[in-house]
Amino acid sequence: MNNNADAMNHEEFLKWLDDYGACHEAIAWVAKAGHDLGAAWQQCTRGDWLLWWLEQAKGWSGLTSVTWWPRINEQYRDAFCRDGHVRSTTPIEHQAAADAIRKAVSLPEVLEAMQEETARA
Repeated sequence: MNNNADAMNHEEFLKWLDDYGACHEAIAWVAKAGHDLGAAWQQCTRGDWLLWWLEQAKGWSGLTSVTWWPRINEQYRDAFCRDGHVRSTTPIEHQAAADAIRKAVSLPEVLEAMQEETARA
């Protein structure tokens, strides 16, 4: 994977999701839609999936050291559960959470975190 966000194509992204233990539903969504990393980040309507993605990309213990964590923490102080999942369950609430997460964290920042985590693994 290089520094270009579209460098993780559909197959590479599916492998990454599988390697990091994504839920079956998320893997099936990416597989059916044919999303690469960038498309999945932009089109995902599940706030809990995006939070999981960030957790895996940076490692939960390392989140406080990254520049984008304060932006998410501030927006989601009341939305986080201890395990990092969004408390909301309705599609509308998940969409709102996903939109806010994308506003707080840019795709290049996600890619950088994924590259760092992959290099450590």
